[in-house]
Amino acid sequence: MRKWLGGNWTAKLICFFVAVFLWVFIMNDQNPLVESSYELPVEVTHLDDSLVALDAPQSVHVKLRMQRNTMLQLRESDMKAVLDMIQADVGKNENMTLQLVLPPGAEVIEQKPLRFTVNVDEVASRTIPVTAKVTDDPAGDHGGAVTAITPNVVTITGPSSRVSQVKTAQTEIHTAGRKTDFDIVAAVTLYDAEGNKVNGVTFAPENVLVKIKINPLRVEKTLPLAVQTSGSPAYGWRVDAIEIMPREVTLAGEKSQLDALSAWQLPAVSVSGEAGEVIRQVEIPVPSNGAATPETATVRIVLKAE
Repeated sequence: MRKWLGGNWTAKLICFFVAVFLWVFIMNDQNPLVESSYELPVEVTHLDDSLVALDAPQSVHVKLRMQRNTMLQLRESDMKAVLDMIQADVGKNENMTLQLVLPPGAEVIEQKPLRFTVNVDEVASRTIPVTAKVTDDPAGDHGGAVTAITPNVVTITGPSSRVSQVKTAQTEIHTAGRKTDFDIVAAVTLYDAEGNKVNGVTFAPENVLVKIKINPLRVEKTLPLAVQTSGSPAYGWRVDAIEIMPREVTLAGEKSQLDALSAWQLPAVSVSGEAGEVIRQVEIPVPSNGAATPETATVRIVLKAE
């Protein structure tokens, strides 16, 4: 040691610093600082099972600076973002921040979001009935009716503020092209009072079995009344005019039957041996499995002498 110090120590010291400089230069050249961006999932901790965090970020965007070798050796388990809710209260919690777990030497250049608000709500659960909305083909002549839904209720679980928004649990069934009864597994959707979908809750079951009975579609149609006469008037008389009151009737019946009609025929009124004027109260025929409004009409037949 004395010999080394007693020798040309200035030159040796210079060599030492040059070596250190070269080592740093080579290390920086071979393992430089690099920047990269990551999306880290957010892990919520210390939140009671009876509570739920609303509006908490699902992930956080971070831009990090680190040595290249460190970046190349990174694993998913080396980084995470933690949202510690140990001091959170039910209601609005403002200026919440995340705790970032990063590899040694990593420097955060950018983070989004940095501060945010988390609403904490109590977990609630309730059961509501399932309904089915049947949509028929407007151009078809058959329609469907729900005969059974299995199971007929769903259980909803989630933040109490959102669970309370749910007013209906509904499936939608389309019967276009169907001519016979059928069963179908249909998805359930939750709606609020305004008919908007409710998200942010879970429910079970998500699908139900719906039994549909297909029947001929029933419609209403207003048609003019028509009538014919039967028999021959008295000698020297002929039919001059026919009046019907009311002039129209509203029929209810199967769509396939009513669609083809342009008028509704009354029973023929006999004028056999009549002269002058014939007035009859006539019962209006009813379509098959249908109805007619009104139920009767008055027919006035004017006979004119030839």
